[in-house]
Amino acid sequence: ALLTAGHCTANRDYFNIYFAKYFFAANRELTISTKNKIVHEDYSEGENDLAILFFEQDLPTWYSPVSLEKDPKDSATGQELIIPDYGVTKKTWLPSGDSYGTLNVGRSKIAFRLFDQSRFYTMNIRDQASVCYGDSGGPAFIEKNNNLYLVGISSQGDWVPPIPACTFGANWTRISYYYDWIMEQLLKINP
Repeated sequence: ALLTAGHCTANRDYFNIYFAKYFFAANRELTISTKNKIVHEDYSEGENDLAILFFEQDLPTWYSPVSLEKDPKDSATGQELIIPDYGVTKKTWLPSGDSYGTLNVGRSKIAFRLFDQSRFYTMNIRDQASVCYGDSGGPAFIEKNNNLYLVGISSQGDWVPPIPACTFGANWTRISYYYDWIMEQLLKINP
């Protein structure tokens, strides 16, 4: 299964997910389609922005899933995150009309929680790009004991003029808040 933002699944029921050992858009080693999706039942714009996509077949043997972080202390204010992104500011168009972004692995910190325990907000650090258009649904990780743990799903980038877009901060759906819901949905599909 793949976690993403609920708004990324609007108006679509099925998706093609590309897997490659080394990222290059013209060399997609494997494409796996999704068979169904579950969007959080209370999803509305900016609220409960979470969905699960289920694959039609097994993932490649060389691909390993990441663990979900269920401890809310590990997504607290000040926690440093690892954020891979592609974003529209790095998008390249191919002659075929396909596009791909250049992978950027940035770091950010959780600045504060938003409104309740279900979301958090990050601020850009070290002059690295933040979440841009096209990065929604992407992951934020923490590293513990040399392992990555998923702590957030990108919900919305943010910018304030005159600061350029994609350099300010982002809103994230907090995995620990939805951990029980995620496990419940996974058990419904794979009892």
